[in-house]
Amino acid sequence: MASTEKPEGLPKVVVPPDVRRRWRWMLKQYGGEKTALDLAHAIGRHGEGLVAQAKVPLGAPLETVRAILLLRMISGVDAICMLTAFGFITEAKTVHRSLVDALIRLRGLCKQPDLLYEYLAQESTDNTRLLEDFKQFQGKWGEPKESPTDAEVEAELNKAVAHRRTLEVEAGRELKKMNEWKWAIAGEIQEIFWAHYALRSQSVHHSPRDLNRHLVENEKGEVYGILYGPERERPTQLILDATKALTLGMDAFADAAGVAISEELADLDRSLADIYAAVAGSSDRSETDA
Repeated sequence: MASTEKPEGLPKVVVPPDVRRRWRWMLKQYGGEKTALDLAHAIGRHGEGLVAQAKVPLGAPLETVRAILLLRMISGVDAICMLTAFGFITEAKTVHRSLVDALIRLRGLCKQPDLLYEYLAQESTDNTRLLEDFKQFQGKWGEPKESPTDAEVEAELNKAVAHRRTLEVEAGRELKKMNEWKWAIAGEIQEIFWAHYALRSQSVHHSPRDLNRHLVENEKGEVYGILYGPERERPTQLILDATKALTLGMDAFADAAGVAISEELADLDRSLADIYAAVAGSSDRSETDA
């Protein structure tokens, strides 16, 4: 039987009062959002099960990319649940936008598998743009001690261009330039792009409208304070939106991988739809970026 006595010589841990308040806030927040949080957790675990059932073969780029994108979405939902439970609503919104970014690419690759070449070429496209900018502004920045030489920059630029050309040869066609909107069209999920991805840009880019939420005004509209710490707005809608996005990704992944959706997962999806409808019909709808 393990000893319960405290070993001598260990330092005493003093928890600052603000940390204690944060934990109390978390417990209260979790209690108010328990249904949505527990449902998100349960669906996420089923998502991990789908990836395990798919048995992604080694050396299969398309299947591997799809699996990783879905796993990134699951991690995103878990992160949103933790952030909202501690009152970090704005930070959870930025994670949700990243989650939708993964969703539109996952569905695009499930609906149009040939877009894998465009997806893989994105790195060379980004590197080419970065290196060209580096060459343009290098003289204005000065010469850091570790700055690469012109020859090294040119070599990396040629490598990026060659990589894209290699992919075009493998694809047997000229690769299209894809942006988020084009991925959303490919994945047949344009409404999610506008409702969740585009609107979340207010929080991600720290727009004036988003920052206004932190100002405290009196009855005359005069600002007399700035809010900080846990945010008071209800995150119910945000949690549900993230979970719904995950189910859309899971459905597309399962269909492309030939994996069956279990009846238990289907029941969870129906529960999500019921809660969605209940929240939409209530007066306490929680947060929005609009």
